[in-house]
Amino acid sequence: MYNKQVEPPFKPVVKGPDDTSNIDKMFTNETPKETPGNEANMSPTALEANHFKGFTYAASANVKGIKKPDK
Repeated sequence: MYNKQVEPPFKPVVKGPDDTSNIDKMFTNETPKETPGNEANMSPTALEANHFKGFTYAASANVKGIKKPDK
């Protein structure tokens, strides 16, 4: 998979990077809601759970120095 040699079982047809035609209308018709920007806006339950404490995200295209797995 890493070398992209495995053929996917389904390859959707897309018209471009912003094409949402393969996503159910139930999701694309939802009104977007903003995520709280800081802990002051979060409920006490959410603060206690803190499932994502220390979580960070960086798109792989933006991460430098990632080593390829050994073969």
